[in-house]
Amino acid sequence: MKRYLLILILTGLLLSLNGLRIIEKDGRIREFENSFFGTLPQEEISTERVREEGIRRDSWRGIRFDNWLRDNGLTDWTVIRFESDDRYQVSFEKVAFDTTSCWIMTGQNDEIFESENYRVIFPNLSQNHWIRNISKVVLEDFRPAPRPKKIHSMELLLSRIDLVQDPAPFVGIWAYRFEDILRKLGAGRRSDVILISRDGFKLGLKYPDDLRGAVLEAGDEGINLKSPRIPGGMWVKDIIYIQAGKQATFQGAELRKLIDLNGLLSWNLGTRAKVKLYRTRGSQKLSFADFIAKRSLSLEDRYFKLYPGN
Repeated sequence: MKRYLLILILTGLLLSLNGLRIIEKDGRIREFENSFFGTLPQEEISTERVREEGIRRDSWRGIRFDNWLRDNGLTDWTVIRFESDDRYQVSFEKVAFDTTSCWIMTGQNDEIFESENYRVIFPNLSQNHWIRNISKVVLEDFRPAPRPKKIHSMELLLSRIDLVQDPAPFVGIWAYRFEDILRKLGAGRRSDVILISRDGFKLGLKYPDDLRGAVLEAGDEGINLKSPRIPGGMWVKDIIYIQAGKQATFQGAELRKLIDLNGLLSWNLGTRAKVKLYRTRGSQKLSFADFIAKRSLSLEDRYFKLYPGN
């Protein structure tokens, strides 16, 4: 009996190390050995990526995973999340996922991958969205975060927080502690956090699960996330927007980026949208168009509120 239990445990461990778990929104789990995807009919595609050393061209072999999901009836979800063995995560809302192609790759150029090294790639998206050593796909019934009630000027907010040298466990940096920022945003002990970079990369994380001990490094190329609880590949660079619960902070150097945020976060701001800007002294109400025409916030601008005007 003990020997039988040991075999079951070892089998489960091997599957977790070399298998893909698909978790449906109702909690049901489907498990597949990675090698299973290598037995399916393979297709070949080519990609081009811009690198510092020039254009890199690769040929790949694999399966269209988005088509495989549809063929197997796995379409009832609003957000899909991919996770690797080292907890690297990439998420897509269904509308975005349905307009791109997703592949599980079993080989690259002349190399045939070991099954535990299969990769998920999106040929028309940047490598931030590609995942090595895929271990889990989570299908979620996720609803977009509510439009924040207040959006604070990031420049002003950070000016009121201590800039710390070498915050443990990091060395050689100056940074703001993430907990200090969450306190300024009135976040609770647990909070869903949204981070958006200047180039439009969106990442949803949880505090404290993913962000305890995290910092925002003040660098020459913007504000960059570092967290000891998630892989370095998920450390978002050049952050312009952070939302925790009902409040957010926005880097107001380029107010036109609010147009992009409106789409990324499903704010549904109409053509009659208004903004109420709260300054050090007094407040001002403007149309959304006039507000973004200001181009940037000043240190006199404390926070603003959005009114959809639909």
